[in-house]
Amino acid sequence: FCASEKEKEHLLKDIYDYDESMIKVTGYPMLDAITSKKEKLILIAPGDRRNFCIYENSDYYRFSDSKFFKLYNAILTDNKFLSQCKKHNYKIAVLMPPAIEKYIKMFHCDETVTLYPCTEQNETSLVSRAAVLLTDYSELQYRFAYMNKPVIYYFPSGLPTPPEYRNEKISRNAFGEIFFDHDKLIDFIC
Repeated sequence: FCASEKEKEHLLKDIYDYDESMIKVTGYPMLDAITSKKEKLILIAPGDRRNFCIYENSDYYRFSDSKFFKLYNAILTDNKFLSQCKKHNYKIAVLMPPAIEKYIKMFHCDETVTLYPCTEQNETSLVSRAAVLLTDYSELQYRFAYMNKPVIYYFPSGLPTPPEYRNEKISRNAFGEIFFDHDKLIDFIC
C-alpha cells in the first residue's frame, strides 16, 4: 500500500488490520501524471464510509430507506440545482462508492445527471474533466486541490462523519466552503 506519512499513521490503526511491512511511504505518484481539462461538469463524490458495507448484501428496499440514499437523491433531484445547471450548461457526474454501486439505478435522475461506478478509468476521467468537486471527505479533494479546482464540502446531518471531519476541525483543513444544510448548499452552488 503506497501512502503518505500521515496516511501511514492512520492505516496502522487496529481497525484496518495493516502492519508496518504492508505500507510504503511514497507520497502520491498518481498526481505526477494528472491532467486538467475543466469542462462544465460538477463531480459529486461521496466518501466511501466503512458503514456502507451493510448495504453490500442488503436488498433494494433497505437501501432506498437509508439516509444516504434520501440525502443524495434529494440533491440529484433538487429542481433549483438542476435548473441552474441546465441554464449554465453544466452536467453533473456522480462517482458512487464501490459498496453501493449496485444501487445506481435507484437514483431518480434526469438527463443532466450521470451516475458512474467507481472504476479507476471513471475516476481519472471525471477528476480531469470536472470543474468543481462536491464531496464530504473523498480523497479526490486532494487531487482537486492539487489542480487548483474548487472543492465544496457537504456534511449532511444524519450521516456518520469521522471525528477529524467534524465542524471546527474540518474548517481548518478544508480546501473550500463547508455546508451541513441541504438548502444552504444548493443556494451556494446556484
